[in-house]
Amino acid sequence: VMPTTDTPIQVMLTLAFIADAGATVEGTDCETAHHLYNQINHYLETMDPVKDNWDVVWGPVVFKFPLIAKLRDNTVFVVQNTKDKSQYALALSGTNPYELTDWLFEDFLVAGTLPWDYGKSPAGARISLSAGLSLSILHNLKPCQGLPGENVHLTDFFKQQAGLTSLTVTGHSLGGERASTAAVWLG
Repeated sequence: VMPTTDTPIQVMLTLAFIADAGATVEGTDCETAHHLYNQINHYLETMDPVKDNWDVVWGPVVFKFPLIAKLRDNTVFVVQNTKDKSQYALALSGTNPYELTDWLFEDFLVAGTLPWDYGKSPAGARISLSAGLSLSILHNLKPCQGLPGENVHLTDFFKQQAGLTSLTVTGHSLGGERASTAAVWLG
């Protein structure tokens, strides 16, 4: 028997899939982000189980490692539920399989660790170099001009959302690792 409504897990997996869009789009960070904004909106309008239930309210933001990356390393965006305006989701892309810098810097630098420097944490908490780098990137991102939340850091955006009572953080692969550290940071 097929369910008549989509489950929260199906919704979050779909948003994680959407965050991985545009792996081969070339251009500046802002050009790529604008391209992905249109693509993300198309997916939100047409893909079950998110169809017509979510709006992009921050981003997308694209990050490429300066001077060396040709394709996007990270894509991040926030959506708001159209039926329950208190419900938000932060979607984080996984490893871009076509961009070597993403593999090298955000996947493979796991032998060394750094102190946890974001938000509340137990004394002595540490994270891998890769996780620390990913979180540092996320902490500093701001959407480009013409995109929702333009020029506003993620934490400042969330502080401005008076009705926010539910935030789910989602991602696949590297995005899953980034989702777990981002959830602790934003919690």
